[in-house]
Amino acid sequence: MKRIPLAVIGAGLIGRTHVDRALRSPDVHLVGIADPSETGRRCQRRHNVDSHFLSGTEGSLTLPRLAYWHYRGKKGWEDELTERREALHLGDPYAEQMRHFCAVIDGKEAPLCSAADGSASLRATLAVAAAGAEEARST
Repeated sequence: MKRIPLAVIGAGLIGRTHVDRALRSPDVHLVGIADPSETGRRCQRRHNVDSHFLSGTEGSLTLPRLAYWHYRGKKGWEDELTERREALHLGDPYAEQMRHFCAVIDGKEAPLCSAADGSASLRATLAVAAAGAEEARST
């Protein structure tokens, strides 16, 4: 029997109860807990699961583990999803990002992106934040 992937939204009392009950079943595989609170982060670390899912028609990418979820063949509710992680991404990406940043500062490694790339990313992020603030003011 294939295992059912489960993501829980919220790590409050009800969310943690769902996680506790789900983990008792051999048919359920906990893949994520979405909760930005400190309780949520502790729960994510304890169960080694993701907090963010970027989803599209061809698959999903999770953060922080950078797992790629996709269908091998037919796509549908009853079809099995496959998780793929490259060896490069088996560690904690946030810890690796900090390690690399320190190595760049120490002059031991070259940056992986240019200042222009960083500036473009910052402009895009600020534009999204501004659009969100404008939407909040108009509702």
